[in-house]
Amino acid sequence: MWGDQDGGEGNVGTVVHLGGDGNFPEDTVLVYWDSGRQANYRAGYSGKYDLRIFDSAQTGKIPAGKRAGAVKVQSKGFFSGAKVTRGRDWKWDDQDGGSGRIGTLTEITAWSNVERAGAKVIWNILRNNTYRAGYQGSVDLKCTTPGNGPHYYRDCLGRVGDKRLQRNRNRLRIGDRVIVNLDVEVLKAMSQGHGGWVDGMGQCIGKVGKIHKIDDDGDVHIRYGLQSWVFHPDAVTKLPTFQAGDKVRVLKNKQEVQRLQQGHGGWNESMTAALGKEGKILEVDSDGDVVVVVGTDLWLFNPAALEDLTGGEATARRGEVATGSPADKLTELQDLLKMMLVEATMKSGSDPGDRLVNASSNGNLQEVREILEANPDKINHKRAGKTSLHVACHQGRTEIVKYLVDKGADKDVKDEQDYSALHHAAYGDKSGQAVTAMLATGTNVNVCDNKNKSTPLHLAVNQGNEAGVRALLSSRHCDVNCQDLAGDTALHDAISKEKNGIIDLILNYQRLDITVSNGRGFNPLHQACMKGNKSAVEKIARKFPGLIEIPKEDGFSALHLAAFNNHLEIAKVLLLSGHCDINLRNRKRQTALALAVSEAYTSMIELLIEHGADINAADEDGDTPLHLAVIHQAVGSSGLRGLLQGLGVDVPASGTDQHTGSAIAVYLALHGADINFYNNEGKTPLDMCQDPQTANLIKQFARNTPR
Repeated sequence: MWGDQDGGEGNVGTVVHLGGDGNFPEDTVLVYWDSGRQANYRAGYSGKYDLRIFDSAQTGKIPAGKRAGAVKVQSKGFFSGAKVTRGRDWKWDDQDGGSGRIGTLTEITAWSNVERAGAKVIWNILRNNTYRAGYQGSVDLKCTTPGNGPHYYRDCLGRVGDKRLQRNRNRLRIGDRVIVNLDVEVLKAMSQGHGGWVDGMGQCIGKVGKIHKIDDDGDVHIRYGLQSWVFHPDAVTKLPTFQAGDKVRVLKNKQEVQRLQQGHGGWNESMTAALGKEGKILEVDSDGDVVVVVGTDLWLFNPAALEDLTGGEATARRGEVATGSPADKLTELQDLLKMMLVEATMKSGSDPGDRLVNASSNGNLQEVREILEANPDKINHKRAGKTSLHVACHQGRTEIVKYLVDKGADKDVKDEQDYSALHHAAYGDKSGQAVTAMLATGTNVNVCDNKNKSTPLHLAVNQGNEAGVRALLSSRHCDVNCQDLAGDTALHDAISKEKNGIIDLILNYQRLDITVSNGRGFNPLHQACMKGNKSAVEKIARKFPGLIEIPKEDGFSALHLAAFNNHLEIAKVLLLSGHCDINLRNRKRQTALALAVSEAYTSMIELLIEHGADINAADEDGDTPLHLAVIHQAVGSSGLRGLLQGLGVDVPASGTDQHTGSAIAVYLALHGADINFYNNEGKTPLDMCQDPQTANLIKQFARNTPR
């Protein structure tokens, strides 16, 4: 209908005005295309939608549809490499060298703390600055030659004006269990500009993870066991929160369920009979997997393989204050289901091996004895990939564990996830008794699975099983320094999961090697500083003070990591330890202060300067923190006055509506930064300062600084 008003398929633009204000009809929007053309479009008007949302960083996120068979399109417009000139809202005089000058867009950045609302441009006169690229509907530029952006799937993007946008803006929260269920190529395309693509991310498809952080732009950090990845929020599906007693239906698609079961109990051909069938949840495991009763069978399912049938009934039931505690109700349900299973198996004459696994899981020692006396060859029989010893260990049935081992059960046999009985004891039994019972058999305490190289100690730590950890550490053969596939030790995992009681146990273990680094080069102190675990930092710094100044391969020390991640309290701990060189350099010769300035962390800058950081320390490019402050000016619509006053600077009334980077520059000048320091290009900070008012402020406060 509108032809190529946008410049052609893939070209992007900015919504600069919403209809309904008397100037334009309700449910329409005014769009300024990156190519410089402007037009009005339908956004729900008469039920029609002309546009799709390519980037909603300034307004929130909307879920995308299924990508199977969708058309893949190259985006074009304000992307790195685009050639640009003055646009409709230009108000910057001759910063570009004069009307008609061409510049190159180098980066899409923030404007006034709004993600991806600005664009950095270097003009042909070799002057660079940042301009509005959508901030509050203002666009200072237009393309003469568009740059190529990431690919997108046209029919999968949300529609402009779709009322679902507001409803879904906050649909994801920290702590939510989620799943990524897209094709690898789709996921790769969506990752551009949203954390980037790392090969290991593909292994997360179909697996359940837990959100532990949500960025300001909506990108979600999802933890999968021992690793964490960043995903576009539209790639993530939130899973329902199941409880014992909920009614569910197993998905019908066999291939999909098989894929979802990988790493979640595995697939057994006997499970085919459960596909499409209704069941009831008996138990929700600590990792979110659910034990479901379907007919007379018990199965462990990935929650993503289940459809919730309880609906509103669940909400009402969960809100009731009924007789008996939740634990009592669960026990009653388990007892009832156990009787049903026993009765059903007796009537059906099911495989005695299956009955042995069920009896071992339920803790029925008498039945275990009777089955084995009649069928001793079934002792290592597997049901759903697990033996009776596996499930007895997982459920903490210590007497049955001892009996099965005494009767010759294979203590080293692995399940479909390559987990041994000791893995199951460490993972499931929170009393630690099953671990102790298995260790008494002489089983290998350091056995690891072939996929993730996780030992029982890794699993116990990740499940927060403090008693299990204590039992494992009681073995003189336990190697607390074993590393999994990611290079993480149990201590790395305990720090990441903030299991402080377990951290104490491991730190007091005699054979601990505190210098072991994981695959990313982080030793335990680095890990704690990066993750923001203050308690762990305090304990490690106190017990191993020599570790504080040991750097990673890239030269980042503990203080560098604390400063770069803005962990203020951790930086204080390190600085007050008496063992921290505040001016340590990384491989790029950056100090912690340089990193804090580059990231505009004002409180961190104050702290480091208060503790004597070298304010004129130059990096490999010869840039001092003052150079960096004027280079990395993060534009703010207002608030320089308040920010400067917060930094202890008395700013004149004209000092508002400036740059956060400028505020930091003035603060540095006030505290002794050398405004005449030449970098490797022979430029002083003032040479690199593009704003005259900021330059005047810097000179004013530098002149007033005692030397």
